Amino acid sequence: MKSPALLIPTVLAAFTLTASAPLRGQVSFGAAQPLTTHESAIKAKLMRLVKTKNTARDGRLVVAYADVGHSHAVWTPREGLHFPRDIFVRYSDDDGATWSVPVNISRTADKYSTKTDWNGDGLASEYWGDSGKPTTFNHGDTIVVTWDDKYAPESTWAWGASGVSAVQGSIGYEDPATAPNLRHVPFSCMYAAISLDGGETWSHGVTKPPLQLTYGRRDVTQNVVKGIGANWIITWQEDPLGLQPGEGEGPGEGYSGAKVSQGTDIWYTWTPDLAGGAELLRTNRVPLTDQSTYDTTGTNGFAMIGDPGSIQNHGASRANTSLVKVGTDFLSVIAYEETKATPDLEKGKTVQYHAFPFATPIPNGVATARYGSSGTTLSDETENGRRVRFVTQGSDGTQPAISIFWKQGVGSQGAPSDSLCKTANALTESVVAGSPLLNLSSATPTATSANLLDATSKNALEDARAHRAWIRGQFLVIGWSYTPDGQVARYSDLENYNFWIRRSFDGGKTWLTPQNLSHITNTKINVLEPRLVGPANTGKQDDKSFVVAWGTETNVYEGLAVAESLDGFITRTRDQGATWEKVMPVAMTGKPEYEMQLRMNDDVAKIYAIWMRTDATAKDMMFAASGNPLWIDVDVNPVMIGTTCNLTLHAPGCVDDLYLLLASFDTYPGTPTSTGILPLNVDAMMVLAATVPEVFVHFAGVFGVAETGSASIVVPNVAAIHDMEFWLGFIVWPPSTPKLFSNPAIIRID
Repeated sequence: MKSPALLIPTVLAAFTLTASAPLRGQVSFGAAQPLTTHESAIKAKLMRLVKTKNTARDGRLVVAYADVGHSHAVWTPREGLHFPRDIFVRYSDDDGATWSVPVNISRTADKYSTKTDWNGDGLASEYWGDSGKPTTFNHGDTIVVTWDDKYAPESTWAWGASGVSAVQGSIGYEDPATAPNLRHVPFSCMYAAISLDGGETWSHGVTKPPLQLTYGRRDVTQNVVKGIGANWIITWQEDPLGLQPGEGEGPGEGYSGAKVSQGTDIWYTWTPDLAGGAELLRTNRVPLTDQSTYDTTGTNGFAMIGDPGSIQNHGASRANTSLVKVGTDFLSVIAYEETKATPDLEKGKTVQYHAFPFATPIPNGVATARYGSSGTTLSDETENGRRVRFVTQGSDGTQPAISIFWKQGVGSQGAPSDSLCKTANALTESVVAGSPLLNLSSATPTATSANLLDATSKNALEDARAHRAWIRGQFLVIGWSYTPDGQVARYSDLENYNFWIRRSFDGGKTWLTPQNLSHITNTKINVLEPRLVGPANTGKQDDKSFVVAWGTETNVYEGLAVAESLDGFITRTRDQGATWEKVMPVAMTGKPEYEMQLRMNDDVAKIYAIWMRTDATAKDMMFAASGNPLWIDVDVNPVMIGTTCNLTLHAPGCVDDLYLLLASFDTYPGTPTSTGILPLNVDAMMVLAATVPEVFVHFAGVFGVAETGSASIVVPNVAAIHDMEFWLGFIVWPPSTPKLFSNPAIIRID
């Protein structure tokens, strides 16, 4: 990064910056900071601890992510060649201002348990222990992180030894670069790491090796972990033939575990004493479905509960899991999608549901010949139901215990569908199955209560996907991404997806009309990965406030281009969705934000966000916290040499107040203070304007009745400023109130 000579302007001596009372609400994040260093991070997860045994940890932020752990190469069909990754964890006790050093809780990237022809040269070589995405959950101080991993040592090995397993399987993937040779990738096994003190130490993961739950005989993916107190459960899916590539018929990346081989099962394990009996997670392993045959002797594997099973003609996948306390009992709630019995004749899947006392699962279930193997079928067996999700809460019989929802339609993979929902006051399978089935997304832009009973076949064009929900007492909100014509949106850029929500105030009995929150009118842009998040249930939380966020991506012609991630956005409601604050960008960095994770404090005034950011050479995990309502909107970024960039300065409540633009050319975006980041190490912007005429104009002005000000950056065709970047912000100088300054935005000159 280039920087001009620096000089402190005398005009700043007149400013005294002090804390200010909050202005009118809108979410505005401070400067984003990277929390990763190897520039190859993926799949970050964010937790915020509440109701901890040691209350000093209340509010602690904890992040878990996969990042480079070894310098050798591996290959996967989704990412191609990359360095093998480990799972790392960090935490912050000061709202993200500072963070602990990363702790490696997997430690497998420098180990191998098999050799395969992963590079397609016809020879087998070491495949290093590449860790997949982490899944996290915390209850109080207790944190459990699970992941799938390519290091799968046999049960007779000392953990940490390398060698060639006689148990671990592999799958071959086609790659044009190595044709006719296949690239062979080993099956993954399951791991769990455990901390009992909020991430400060790891009883399994550092002090002891992480808990290895499988041995790679079948390929694992899609793991979920949940816990309450000492009681913890984990689910995952195992494919006997290996992770399948998908058929490119839906919006996802493929290799997500959605397409499965016949014989893919959902597995479950539990412990009633995580602190003293974590090893039970290794032996309390139960197949909830009955699709494959198993070795029950424990030879080269852990002992399991249940029968050997039998090969069925189904495949179960993408389980969602919850542990719910009802009175003094703990119930496991699990739902997943399952392929139909004769895939050549009956396309699509059904939605299966389980609820049982968490320590007494039904091994193998009860097999049926045609639909499903063990759970209760919730979806229409003649249609295609998939992508099931749910939200739960403890029930007293008068408020909803669960709202469960999924995609369903008459078509198969990738076909348009509606978002269907069941809400019940109890978790038992018969009660959930018997509750009314409502179509929330039918006729989304004009829907009334009459559309709740629409058949999915009523409109074969519209499509709803990426559904999300939040529940608190009798209040329930469910959202989905929607387009009026799924095929046009898929094969052209003439229609796009926006994010809509629908609310119920009586536990899902009646629903208000849908609301469009994203309002993207440019059909070349789609909503991506929406989030709907409320505060944790601490007993002090504001139940009327929650946030909705989403990413965006380019809407491309399927088969002709690959969608690219764009910017992320967020909005907040203080009145259960009756009104919404201005939609705000999550960051103004000039790089895309995707895979956002959000947490917040009790009154939803402080919001914490992490997201992944990718450019041509790096994958970073970024963090930012909200708090400052002043921000800058940049119309073009980066700014090309010879062009002009226009700025809009937003300052709610500051009509007729003076503003002054400041900049920082340091590696950090300015000087941290108690009220935010002052974008000034010295005012390099004014120096640049003096040394390179006409680069910057409009340094100062007055906010108008719209509570905004204007500025512009004129960039002459001067080679010396190519590739320059700087942080830009503004100071508000009202005559009779404390001084304010905005969150900084980064500007790049290309």
